[in-house]
Formats: sequence, structure tokens, C-alpha cells
Amino acid sequence: MSYGRYSHGPFHSCGCSYTINYVKHYLPRLQLDAHTTILSNTSRTTLKQTFSNPSSSEPIKQCVYTFPMFDGVSVVAFSCRIGSRVLKGLVKERSQARATYDKAVSRGETAGLLEQLPEASDVFSTRLGNIPANEKVHVEITYVGELKHDAEADGIRHTLPTHIAPRYGSLPNSRLEGSNAEATGGISITVDVSIAEGSFIRGVQSPTHPIAVTMGNTSTSSTADLAMHQASATLSLGSTELDKDFVLIVLTKDTGIPKALLETHPTIPNQRAMLLTLVPKFSLPRSNPEIVFVADRSGSMGSNIPTLISALKVFLKSLPVGVRFNICSFGSDHSFLWPKSQAYSRDSVAEALAHVEGF
Repeated sequence: MSYGRYSHGPFHSCGCSYTINYVKHYLPRLQLDAHTTILSNTSRTTLKQTFSNPSSSEPIKQCVYTFPMFDGVSVVAFSCRIGSRVLKGLVKERSQARATYDKAVSRGETAGLLEQLPEASDVFSTRLGNIPANEKVHVEITYVGELKHDAEADGIRHTLPTHIAPRYGSLPNSRLEGSNAEATGGISITVDVSIAEGSFIRGVQSPTHPIAVTMGNTSTSSTADLAMHQASATLSLGSTELDKDFVLIVLTKDTGIPKALLETHPTIPNQRAMLLTLVPKFSLPRSNPEIVFVADRSGSMGSNIPTLISALKVFLKSLPVGVRFNICSFGSDHSFLWPKSQAYSRDSVAEALAHVEGF
């Protein structure tokens, strides 16, 4: 899901491309829209992207559309429209899906194959076959995920990735650098927020981009009545090129209260799923932990004993003040340095180091 300009660096921006003589060519991007619905601390995002085969005479036998996803995100719907043909996603085993796609392409049919890249577990690749000249490619993908808590702002954090950054991993070597990697369109982002009734939204903000915020309803709301548990945000420029991830933070009342969402399956009887969220905001009493080092001194250690001694010396000298510690070593039997763990001090550490030297 790259919404910035395509780069020529080691990390390739996303787009729809095809390769000729080991040179990658990108299809012009005509339109890109992203609509996200936030319900409590979950999100559902639908991306709509439009590309075009720029050739007036040559069809493209196969092109590749690649986009990255964050961890914890699941794709729930995928469709691709090329001309009048609509391709919808059908889950199959990897080899079976590839065989079905190859057969369709060999028959001259328009086909699509969505797969996860083995080199980067959160990067997906879509193969599209037989794109006629001057034809448009409309890609629509929907994914859901659980939103993270932003401890600094004490709110819910929604992120829309805009380019393949190092955290996504590098793309396969077969995806070569290419020419004409220039985006011609921008992006329009809309985020609708709805939380449980009885609570209210204190604010919606973006630390990365200027946005326009509407409090009291969403972009799809059919009523004029204001509801403080709803809000909507859009890019203030409407459509723009982005060079970094779009981040939105939703501030709500009682963010730290545990929440549970129950979802009933729309078609399968007696099938439900529950999502429980606990925000770790606890005031725990100060405690002094106890650390016991367990050292293997059996005959199987052999020449590794010097390494064990060196490691224990580092650990013993790195203990925090106030901790209680002990050393348990074992071979044919076991023994402790002290009957009870001792407080960390200069004398106890010196005694422990001398004990370790005798291993």
C-alpha cells in the first residue's frame, strides 16, 4: 500500500508493474482511495486503486501488484476489475492456486493471483494476467486488524502504511529496479470512528499529516443528529502524495478500561468470536526481585566451562541494586552457593565471583 512516489532505492515502493528484458515498468496510477472504519479498537480498511495499461496496441501478458501489510492484519476481501471482467479472491493452497492461475493465463483469460511473499511475511503480491491495451485495472482489497494503544497520547493509534520501509523487509532479488517509476495520482484518505455508546470521543489528531476532523457523525452517517461517540477525519488537502506513514490517534474517554467485543457469524449458526482488550496501566508496588543462576557443570559441558564462567561474571557484575541472588550448580548432584539468596552488595558479589572461579 504505497502512496508515496515510487523510489529507485533498495526498498521498492508499491505499484502495478511488469518486466521486459529484466527492466521493471510501472503502470500509471490514476486514482487511489482509502476508507477506514474504526470500531472501538478494531479497524476495517478498504483500498481502491486504479491503474492503466498505457500502450495503445500492446496487451500486457502479466503484471505484478505488490503491497505491504502490518503485523496482525488479515486480508478479508480482494477483487480486481480489468475492463468488464471482475476477479474475486478465492482461498486455495499455494501450489493449487498458482496452477489455476497459469492455466487461465495460458487460455488467454484475465486472471489474478494474490500471494504472500516468502521473503517478507507481511508483503503480499498480486499477479494479474492478460491486460488489454488502454485498459484500466481496478484493485480493491479489504483488511481488518486490531489497533494499538498509544501510551504517549493515551489513545488508539491507527496507521496506514505508505511505502515499503526497512521494517517490512527487502523484496526478492527478482524484483528489479526499473524505469518510469513515477506515480501520476495521489491518495484520498477517510477514517470514520465509532465507539461504544455511553463513551465519547475527546479528539482525533494526526501527528504526521494535516487533517480535517468532523465530530458527531461519520462520512456515511445518514442522520443529522450529532453523536459524541462518532467522528470522521480526512486529509485536509483531499488528495496528495505521501512520503511517510499516515498516523491517526483517537482520544476517547476511559481508554484504559478493559473492553470486550462479541461478533456473531452472519451465516453459520451458533458461531461467535470475542475480542478482549486489556490496557496495561497498573500501579504495581515496588518489589525487589530474586534471581537464581542455574549453572550446568556436568561432564557434557567439557570445554564450555570457561565460557560459562565468563558469562556468569558478566551477569553478576550487571545485577541491579536491591536484588537478591544465588547460584545453583548441578552435575551428578546439585548445590547452592548460599542456603538462602543474599542481597546484592560488594561482599556478596565478591564471594559469588570467587565461587564461580572454582567451577
